[in-house]
Amino acid sequence: MDVTQVATLVNSVFSEKVGASALLETDLSNVVDVGNAIFNNMSYDKFTGALIDRITRVIFVDRKYVGALAKLKREQWEYGIKEKIYLTELPVAVDDDAYQLVDNTNYPQDTFKQPSAAAKFYQHMNNFRIDISVAEKQARSAFASADQLNSFVSLLFNSVDTALAIRMEGLSESIIATLAGNVIYDDINDLDPSKTGIKAVNLLKLYNDQFDPGGNNPLKAADALYTPAFIKFAVLTISEYIDKLKKASTLFNCGKLVRFTPKDKQQLLLLSRFKKCADVYLQSDTFNEEYTALPLSESVAYWQGSGTDYGFDNISKIHVDIKDPADPTKTIEVEWGGILGVLFDYDAAGIDCEERTVSSHVNAAGLFTNYFYHQTCRDWIDLNENACVFFIGEAAGE
Repeated sequence: MDVTQVATLVNSVFSEKVGASALLETDLSNVVDVGNAIFNNMSYDKFTGALIDRITRVIFVDRKYVGALAKLKREQWEYGIKEKIYLTELPVAVDDDAYQLVDNTNYPQDTFKQPSAAAKFYQHMNNFRIDISVAEKQARSAFASADQLNSFVSLLFNSVDTALAIRMEGLSESIIATLAGNVIYDDINDLDPSKTGIKAVNLLKLYNDQFDPGGNNPLKAADALYTPAFIKFAVLTISEYIDKLKKASTLFNCGKLVRFTPKDKQQLLLLSRFKKCADVYLQSDTFNEEYTALPLSESVAYWQGSGTDYGFDNISKIHVDIKDPADPTKTIEVEWGGILGVLFDYDAAGIDCEERTVSSHVNAAGLFTNYFYHQTCRDWIDLNENACVFFIGEAAGE
């Protein structure tokens, strides 16, 4: 089993998520995940000293963080690795001799037709750890009762849960960013944002080709989300793709295999900015809302991080390194902005075998206890399954 330590990676992604740094290039060629932990740098006795000057009322800020993209989590098991078996080709139809029989003709029936099958093995595991120390005895003087002390200790442990939840959410976002990066490169391998493909769908180009074929007054990307006509076009196009993916086709997966995705197996993620604009500009003054409503979807505040300003350029952007399809020993940098949505098959991306274990050790000399939270999971994408990316892109400088 291949296990990768991803503490450095998840720490850097965490700062991007919480707005502490700009969105940076993330190498996900061998690790399709991300996360991080954040704790107070002060030692516990200094922390206790800060608590000793207590006023009459003590309030513990203890909130549970619920991460997004929970639908990516799949089955859990303890032993073995994951194997995915699929047919690479469907059987070919032949003429049926039963309805064109000829006298004195032999009709062979013992020919063996071998199915064309393949298997994928997922054995890569990612791991990181979060540590916390609790010096319960030294902290007692800072509180008025055992209940307050217990509340404080509970707060410490909940901070670990929050840190783990944020990092696992970051991991989920990185899986989607990796999937999107592969789809974009497969369709537009010169990475020209003004182009469109069948899986990497440039909604802005399609809109301008439809309504301004001469290019005299094309809609700009900066104005697209605030133009009701464009939003209607975007909703129409995404809704059409939901129907397209239900039909068997080789067009919507990087492996060029015959695939179809029933509606109940489709997962649609939409950028919250785009989804809110659609609600405001289309639904607020519409009588027949069902005709302009977005398909059922989950919204995300950003794809990889908020940057330092939560600007559209940051929240709609991915910046990842993916494996080169022509040479897996090399990587390709994919930096792409203006992404509004990702539509994919349930079996195209996910997280398996998420496991969290906790161990502890008492330091007898210092009268404190160290707790070690170990987080392990297997994150994966399957480029043989259907996946599409919707974006607004234009040539640089436009």
